[in-house]
Amino acid sequence: MLVKNNVFFGDDALSKLIEGMGILHEAVSRTLGPGGLLCVREKVMWGYPKTTKDGATVARNIFIDDAAAQQGVEILKEAALRTCDEAGDGTTTSTILAYHLVKMAYEDIRRGHNRKAVIYAYKRHVKKYLDVLKTMGEMVPDVKDDKIRGVASIASNGDTELADAVLDAFGQAGEQAHVTVELSTTGKTYAEVTHGFTLDSGFITPQFMGKSPEELSKGLRIMHDALIVLFPFSLSRIENMTRFLDKLKSTGKEILLITNNLEGNSLASLVANYHRQDDPLKICAIKPPYQDSALNDKLYEDLALYTGGGLISQEDGIRVQDLNTSKVGSAKKVIVGPDKTWVIEGAGSGQAIEGRIYQLQQKITDNPDSPDIESWRERISLLQGAVGVVKVGGYTRQEAEERKDRADDCVHAVRSALEEGVCTAGGLTWLKLVQKVNEDDLNFIENLSELLENLVDRDEEELNLWDILYNENNERFLDAEESYDIGIALVLLSPLYILIKNAASYKDDPVECIQHFLKTPSDFLRFDDEVGGLFVVFDEPNVSMYDPLKVLRCALQNAWSVAELILNTHTLLSIKSSDAESEAAVKNRMMQMQISMGQM
Repeated sequence: MLVKNNVFFGDDALSKLIEGMGILHEAVSRTLGPGGLLCVREKVMWGYPKTTKDGATVARNIFIDDAAAQQGVEILKEAALRTCDEAGDGTTTSTILAYHLVKMAYEDIRRGHNRKAVIYAYKRHVKKYLDVLKTMGEMVPDVKDDKIRGVASIASNGDTELADAVLDAFGQAGEQAHVTVELSTTGKTYAEVTHGFTLDSGFITPQFMGKSPEELSKGLRIMHDALIVLFPFSLSRIENMTRFLDKLKSTGKEILLITNNLEGNSLASLVANYHRQDDPLKICAIKPPYQDSALNDKLYEDLALYTGGGLISQEDGIRVQDLNTSKVGSAKKVIVGPDKTWVIEGAGSGQAIEGRIYQLQQKITDNPDSPDIESWRERISLLQGAVGVVKVGGYTRQEAEERKDRADDCVHAVRSALEEGVCTAGGLTWLKLVQKVNEDDLNFIENLSELLENLVDRDEEELNLWDILYNENNERFLDAEESYDIGIALVLLSPLYILIKNAASYKDDPVECIQHFLKTPSDFLRFDDEVGGLFVVFDEPNVSMYDPLKVLRCALQNAWSVAELILNTHTLLSIKSSDAESEAAVKNRMMQMQISMGQM
């Protein structure tokens, strides 16, 4: 059947894309900050609605009737979810920045200004601000630092019990350790530590990614009570292993295969079997992390000891088709990501593992000048590895799941803060960035404050930040270069503007608050339980509120990447459907998406 398209050109195409972006922006931006509100998501076929304040979850579930506008939704999702993948947080900030970048530049383009000149100007300014932003992080020594506690407090939305549990998990397991989040079976929230073996290698292909909502949202494969098969050579004919794999499959357990390589049709065959609708083979394959085969051989030996299994080696003289399960190890849990794998609580003997660690320590002592010392130390570290687990509870399952989303955000925020440092939270880093970049321009803050004042004085029902640069006659207040300077500054202030708008008490106006901060940058935001959230205070000190710099950097980088793509669009194609079909089509599209994400 020939598929027909609706075709949009020029301003019509941009308008449709921006319409979709606006819908996603409204849904996601309302979750920002302590004063953010919840989103309730309908389950298409069955189950209770899910409530969440997690921007990534909200973004993933936006599907609208208009197929053309939906493409704007999908493109904006790319910025949000890419930031989430890179930094673990920042979905909402990236969405806000991308939308305001597009809207701000579009106001120039639709008034007849040269499109390429506008895009180039904003690209140049974004790069300038990114270069300065990268210098604004303050590194922290460890998770005990008050600044890390401030990051955890913000990321958990002021839930001190969650923040304490996350920091406790990092403290017990170590700052470089992996920390996971699980629902508690007791209803209580706490941290615990288990032993884990970390490999710097992920699944051979993303097609081995898990099928549950949690796995898909994080880009992981999570296996419980998994079998571990160590195959220290390349597999070229997987059909020779059919009998062996059938034996493993009959156990009903998931299988982690670690092999040097999958050649020929072996990989395609395993992927096809994993994705079978009827009786799939629950397998995931990874390669060892090292280029040096000698290091990989030692890794296989240590893994065999840790998992209580053995090496399936060609030197044993056993044909592949005659393999049995005697050398298969196991672990209580395995987490596989794009570039890392965690084998947690292997079934190996603790006494044997301690013996191997002792042997390696003796080698270091007896051979202080050996070139292998670093590899011995790394092997000891892997065998001694720990994994932190945050158990999240709640009075109801819905509450526990919503808190689990926030605990995930908290873990990623703490990790990002440890990697690239921290900066002032509450959107104020964006304001400080604007001030720092323009500190040599004496008229900049004055011009910006004056334009904000004009926005407040204008007699219109609803005004947005992109309305500032033009008067009622569609004329610029400033010349082109000054307008671009002010425009990018307003984009960067948009997260602060929306945070205050979401959380402001009766006495707070977002524009007036921004004006105040421009003049008095030493003031901060704080929590106030008496008004039920966060509001602006003009005369009290900061209460240890910080954001990870990595989140802000990734948010701005990805926001511009998507904005540039949108602004360069001239033609938009969308599948044509009749009005009578539209509601059913959207319902079916949501159903198919949720089935593919395992959310049904």
